Amino acid sequence: MTKKLYFYDSYITEFTGNVITVIPFKDRYAAIMRETYFYPESGGQPSDTGYIDTVKVIKVEIQDGTIYHIIDSPIKPGSYKCKIDFDSRFDNMQQHTGQHIMSASFYKLFNTMTSSFHIGREISHIDIDKPGLTESDIISAEICANEYVYNNIPVLTYIVTPEEAAKLPLRKSPTVNQGIRIVEVKDCDFSPCGGTHVKSTGEIGIIKITRCERSKNKLRLYFVCGKRALLYFCKINQRINDLASHFSTNIDDIPHRIEEAEQTKRKMKKEISSLKNELASNIADDLYSKRKNINPNLDLVIETFNDCDEQILHMVSSRLTENPDCLSVLENKSKQQKFIISRSADLDFNMKQLFEDLKDHFECNGGGNSKQVQFVIKGDGKNIITFIEEKIKDAL
Repeated sequence: MTKKLYFYDSYITEFTGNVITVIPFKDRYAAIMRETYFYPESGGQPSDTGYIDTVKVIKVEIQDGTIYHIIDSPIKPGSYKCKIDFDSRFDNMQQHTGQHIMSASFYKLFNTMTSSFHIGREISHIDIDKPGLTESDIISAEICANEYVYNNIPVLTYIVTPEEAAKLPLRKSPTVNQGIRIVEVKDCDFSPCGGTHVKSTGEIGIIKITRCERSKNKLRLYFVCGKRALLYFCKINQRINDLASHFSTNIDDIPHRIEEAEQTKRKMKKEISSLKNELASNIADDLYSKRKNINPNLDLVIETFNDCDEQILHMVSSRLTENPDCLSVLENKSKQQKFIISRSADLDFNMKQLFEDLKDHFECNGGGNSKQVQFVIKGDGKNIITFIEEKIKDAL
């Protein structure tokens, strides 16, 4: 069993470690030391990274009390200088202590428990058991949490017995029954926890909830603390200023300008739709005037377009087949060769069978129903149209 020195001082980043063995571990190697300041991934907190001598520690895991330092190349047992990536460690300390304070604030104000917690690379989250909390409730808890930060309260860690733990106002029950480590934020929170934490709440800097997700039985709150929060605000500020510059206005006027732009967009979409309808009607009328009269019960319209708007093409097809005894074959040449073939409701002709015949002779992909098929096809356009026309004449 490896002695967990990180329990006693989260700020030590350089130490001499005694590697007692190195073993194959998954697809890499793992060094096992008698004692270590490297924090293993557990309790929702990511592991430390760093170096044992010049060998990189990629990740640290714990299994049955043994801590495995996963390294990128094997080393021999012995005594080595070790160095922890403190930027990463301190970031996790800020997030973890911030989580304790935030969970305590929700518990204090709304008697809600935190059921799970995870520190991500960019953003962290907690799950609480009251999904019905309002936006105002969430803001109140966020303000409460940051008040604890501003007061720069000492954060204490110590080991107690189960009997001693029973006398403390713990926010949650311990998961171990001996050597229980307590993280105390004075007048704010008492929690059993094995993670690394800052010495005082002021080191967290700020706690910011960025968004929430609701489900039937929980509320997931995403948050950032410390330097992450600063970088988050920098990014948001830059994007807001970019928006203000784009609309040539000030920050406060952005929502109004966005709504104006949305109204203009809706108006333009309506006008474009009207113009497309008008254009499709004109094209359909022109094509119908040039239709081929195959027999007294069939008018055939065949036309090839070059990179035509798909929506307009569908409108044209629909307009044409509003006429009685009309069958429409529209080809559209763009990056792909596409066809829309449709018939009026009074014609007894199965388009799906036509499509099956096409698949037997050409490489094509698509589908439809008995009244209309649309597909992408490869081959000479004239040959394809000739084939289609012959099939139609044979059937009707």
